[in-house]
Amino acid sequence: MAKVYISFIGTNDYLPCTYFHDEKELQNIRFVQEATLHFFVMNGILMIASWYLLHLI
Repeated sequence: MAKVYISFIGTNDYLPCTYFHDEKELQNIRFVQEATLHFFVMNGILMIASWYLLHLI
């Protein structure tokens, strides 16, 4: 079965932080969605964001 990641991104001021899963560590990542995609294998990605947020990234 295919794994598809669906996520929403808000307009918050996302600050870089460190994410951990099992023995893996990711530093200086702003979005939990990005960290999740590094930790898990997905067959598809659907990200939903406002036009306002897209101009901030």
